[in-house]
Amino acid sequence: MAKCSIVGCNTEAKYTGRRTGKPPVCIKHYTRWRRWGSFSYLGKRLDGTGFYRDGYFMKTIDGRQVRMHRYIMEQHLGRKLKPDEVVHHLNGIKDDNHLENLVVLQWNEHSKMNTAFIRNKHSKMSTVFIKALQVRIRGLEEKLGRKS
Repeated sequence: MAKCSIVGCNTEAKYTGRRTGKPPVCIKHYTRWRRWGSFSYLGKRLDGTGFYRDGYFMKTIDGRQVRMHRYIMEQHLGRKLKPDEVVHHLNGIKDDNHLENLVVLQWNEHSKMNTAFIRNKHSKMSTVFIKALQVRIRGLEEKLGRKS
């Protein structure tokens, strides 16, 4: 039988990839591909500082698992988030938890905005979102010393 095609893995390949067109891989790498969409992704940070769930960086704080973007925003605001508040990543990258990339929205605003983008329609919410991104880009360019 063939060996796993992942570099450094000498385990016997159980999944040949004939139907999917994927290279032959062992059970370990096949499971990672099914769960995470990547043969090498572990679902946790290699430095041991936390882990990922559904694309969000999580960390255990005071014995409970928290999404870091929510924790960072709560620390910034100095209060707990209300149940109807959502922390939105402006650039859409779920593990980019820089404060300038995070904004608090009401749940219904966030839902409308995501629906508008999914349907690819231009709405008032998508215009607001685009303007927020433009402001963030300008701020980052100023930090880097560039002028637009």
